[in-house]
Amino acid sequence: MKKIQKLLVANRGEIARRIIRTCKRLSIQTVAVFSIADRNSPFVKDADEAYPLGGPEASSSYLNIELLIEIAKKSGVDAIHPGYGFLSENPEFCRRVESEKILFIGPSSDAIHTMGDKVESRKKMIEAGVPVIPGYDGGNQDPEFLLEKAKEIGFPVMIKANAGGGGRGMRRVWNEVDFHESLESAKREAASFFKNNSVFIEKLVTNPRHIEVQVFGDNAGNVIHFFERDCSVQRRNQKVIEEAPAVGLSDELRNKIHNTAILATKSIGYRNAGTVEFVLSGSGEFYFLEMNTRLQVEHPVTEMITGKDLIELQIRIAEGESIPYSQDEIDSNGHAFELRICAEEGGMNPVPGTGEIRMFLFDEDANHRLDTGVENGSLISIYYDSMIAKLITYGKDREESRQRAVAALSRFIVLGIPINYQLLNSILTHSEFIKGGVNTGFLDEYYKEVPKDPDEFLILAHAIQSMRIINDSGDEFSKTNSKVYFLEDRIWNDYETYQYKSKLYKVRGGRNTLSIWESGSDEEKVIAFESLKFSSNQILYFNSLPVYFVRYGNKLYIHHKGKSEEFEIELKSLKALSGSKNSLKSPMPGKIISIKVLLGQSVHAGDPLIVVEAMKMENLIRSTGDFLVEEICFQEGDLVKPEDELIKLKPIHSEK
Repeated sequence: MKKIQKLLVANRGEIARRIIRTCKRLSIQTVAVFSIADRNSPFVKDADEAYPLGGPEASSSYLNIELLIEIAKKSGVDAIHPGYGFLSENPEFCRRVESEKILFIGPSSDAIHTMGDKVESRKKMIEAGVPVIPGYDGGNQDPEFLLEKAKEIGFPVMIKANAGGGGRGMRRVWNEVDFHESLESAKREAASFFKNNSVFIEKLVTNPRHIEVQVFGDNAGNVIHFFERDCSVQRRNQKVIEEAPAVGLSDELRNKIHNTAILATKSIGYRNAGTVEFVLSGSGEFYFLEMNTRLQVEHPVTEMITGKDLIELQIRIAEGESIPYSQDEIDSNGHAFELRICAEEGGMNPVPGTGEIRMFLFDEDANHRLDTGVENGSLISIYYDSMIAKLITYGKDREESRQRAVAALSRFIVLGIPINYQLLNSILTHSEFIKGGVNTGFLDEYYKEVPKDPDEFLILAHAIQSMRIINDSGDEFSKTNSKVYFLEDRIWNDYETYQYKSKLYKVRGGRNTLSIWESGSDEEKVIAFESLKFSSNQILYFNSLPVYFVRYGNKLYIHHKGKSEEFEIELKSLKALSGSKNSLKSPMPGKIISIKVLLGQSVHAGDPLIVVEAMKMENLIRSTGDFLVEEICFQEGDLVKPEDELIKLKPIHSEK
């Protein structure tokens, strides 16, 4: 039995920090690897040693197998932990690690290959008697042939990457018209993430629940489960909120799902951590979806309800130990939620956010855990997934845990970049979610953008800007000298215009009041406030409630009552804001993946124009009207910034 003395973490961000934390407790030395974009990241500082990998692109850094092996040998590690994503389910990487006599913290390369190939895994599960979804999993990749198979299966169908995982290379297709575009997109994403663009077709089980079982196997053939998780709240096949245990399952159904997961795991002689995923129909039938041969993003909810450190167990099994407890000795107590905190703005169609985090605040306790890879001053780039943290809460039952999640989210402060606060809060407080047992169609059916309260936010933005004016005149902020400021000296005869999202507002100040109304409206809303009091450089109180703010360049970021917003604080005229209708501008920072039009081509409303990839997510931009393509400003592979002009368009005026 070989005890690990030194371990290389072949990953980044919060999962790298999570692995390092357990290793420190076990007195195992750690080695981090980092791309140039991550050179100042917290996980690099957490490790005992750190080595550079290269450029920011994952293909030249975290996916560079030979460089990782070279660093592992140079640093003299006994083991490599792949985390999740990147090379965690790459059998070639596992084989290279095994060939160097280094322990791979995970299953064997054969198991990764078998379950990583979705077609092969389907066949194995059928042989083992595990129920699978009907579909086509042959090798013919001809687009027209696949379309015919989709017709035979019957729309809607799901296109899935053979080597996929984590929702990548997956596309729901509701009709024949969208099939080829979805197939092309799925193949492109699969090639980018897995270097394998082959796909298969499955019948889409509409609006099922997504239930997964955490399993572990050891070298002695023992297999146990750590109960199930419900991961049904999804957007674009990506999980948003996870919880454990799943609610609304009968004891009989729950045990059947657990036993089927054990059967699937034993049938391939699996060892170490794995997750068997199922889709559960409304009528109680469940089907094998896939097996993830790695630690899951949502593993903390299982740790919260069982009290077990799953990474420690992974390490013990890799060292040759047997699972130290029987199935009966694993208890499930209470309820846990995990919220994926992402740098983005928008709800169902988010725009990834980039920039520097100017404020990062959260207080952990026994009922709240934060797994994060960022801190004050961290730079969020376009190169990696948009998830920057995971907020995990625990309660004696589901409702207590949910309420704690709502409260914890309101106290979690990130300023300088947009964060998905509103989306998460709206889910947690939705009546259908509160009932429990929502399906994967929940967000599509129920989600609506949270009604904003621009009046209050604009008042706060304006008041904070006024405080900065006071500061600029020589009255410095002080953490120890809390003063109460009134806006009685800031009275305007004229109006100042502010942009809030896509709307313009006019604001006029009075004695202890601000008047505000939307441009173009005759209705004036006068709102009085008590006072604005600073308690620190970046915190003030508005009507006795704390307001967190950061002014950075021409941006003002505010967090108040669980909401965060970003403001342009430069005055803008209506003309300047209107922009040109004869050009297509990038809504986000990213990379041009595919250009769908040619110079001189006529396009119509709804036609695809260009695909921009940002934070591992493809965004298809369509035409909003009838145009002629006058100029294409970028090439495929180019990086773009927000507001970069992508395509110049000339309106086509129909003749009457």
